[in-house]
Amino acid sequence: MELTDNFELSGIRLGTTIVLTGCHVLGAMAPVHMKQPRETPLPSAVTIGYDDTGSKPH
Repeated sequence: MELTDNFELSGIRLGTTIVLTGCHVLGAMAPVHMKQPRETPLPSAVTIGYDDTGSKPH
């Protein structure tokens, strides 16, 4: 899909645009029970197994 003389929407650019747009559209159309935030946040991969200094405990 050519939008201007020097900008074509195809390949990875088109696929990324479709996925991101679809994600936002489906999120907006989701039922209320799917939009509610989690009660318990997921653990952060950065902090698992590490102390406050960022080094792995012995």
